[in-house]
Amino acid sequence: MMYSATLLASLLASAYGFGSIPGVTCSADEEKFFVYSIDQSLVFPFVAGAGGPDFTTDESVTRGLVGNTWQGLQLSITQGDTTITQAGGKPLTVTSPNTLESGGFNTLSEDFCLGYGNWTVKMTAPNYHPDMANYDMGFRSRNLTLEERRAGPPGAPINAVPLPQEMREWGLTTFKVDVYNFSNDPRCDPNFTSKYCEVIRPFQIRWAIFPAEMRAEAEAAAASGLFGMSFIADNVDYNEQKALTYCEVDVELDAVVPFSPRRRRLSVGGSASRCG
Repeated sequence: MMYSATLLASLLASAYGFGSIPGVTCSADEEKFFVYSIDQSLVFPFVAGAGGPDFTTDESVTRGLVGNTWQGLQLSITQGDTTITQAGGKPLTVTSPNTLESGGFNTLSEDFCLGYGNWTVKMTAPNYHPDMANYDMGFRSRNLTLEERRAGPPGAPINAVPLPQEMREWGLTTFKVDVYNFSNDPRCDPNFTSKYCEVIRPFQIRWAIFPAEMRAEAEAAAASGLFGMSFIADNVDYNEQKALTYCEVDVELDAVVPFSPRRRRLSVGGSASRCG
């Protein structure tokens, strides 16, 4: 069924559950943060509902993962005997199952305080779906062609799979947006293989922890729905890293509070350490 113009606009501008908890105040030796996470798999129902190519029931394309890429995943932030997995009684990240009408493309956690010192940030490995077990953050070092990436598992990891070409062509025509170069970076090469090509990969997991000072900016980005998915990349990739830390899955990272933005050390491919 085609979405009405009003509903389509509301999906583009949806901001589900955003807003800080009134009264969350950190002590003098603490700083306030929130988590921004995205669900790129919802591009499938969004495009179908907007009159574009409909792959939502084609599991050879969606693999049954639409709204389920975050199934079983948990982000935790630990210092000594203190472990944070929720804020304001809500999970820190996107949860599963997820839809356009429930969680949407972008999820902001409630605010939480982290005391000064070293913290360990951990995201578990996906283990609820066979294809997600094929996740590999270092796939770029394998120089996979776009055709190989489209074929997906077992030849290419699930998080390397781009959207179908038909959806790319529809996006170029309808929104003047290239889902193989989502940030419209002129440095993106014609084969969409360079580090400058922000290719929407519907089964990729992305999250980042940002200081509370960025919350208004994050809420504005999240309210743009589909386009808010670039917020993490805009603030951590190949520029100044404004996140306390960020990554994908199956990682354990160090974070230090007090936090100050820094230039990111450029690295392509390889290990999970490039995420932090």
